Amino acid sequence: MKDQRDVFEKMGVEAVRLALKNGKLNWEVSEQAVPWLAQKDHERNLENSVNAEKQLEIARSASEAAWAAVTQAAVANSRAQTANIIATLAMIAAVVTIAISIITALLK
Repeated sequence: MKDQRDVFEKMGVEAVRLALKNGKLNWEVSEQAVPWLAQKDHERNLENSVNAEKQLEIARSASEAAWAAVTQAAVANSRAQTANIIATLAMIAAVVTIAISIITALLK
């Protein structure tokens, strides 16, 4: 029985499945192939389940990172608006200072 499973392993799941479907395996070998294929399908399903869980965790992590980036962008936007207001006020103050200097110079 172990030897036959080794043969199945060398053939691969798809080749064993195809040989079984096409009737190329004798009854005794077919009787061993069916549970072997069921086991391989079960292993593949478990692996797919684990992969799906890993992908879901990666997606959750990416989503959390995206929300953090959105939050930081909103904070940066608010700070940039504040900086623009301060720069505009500083420019107005500079223009007023220049105007006062010019007026003072002309009045002397």
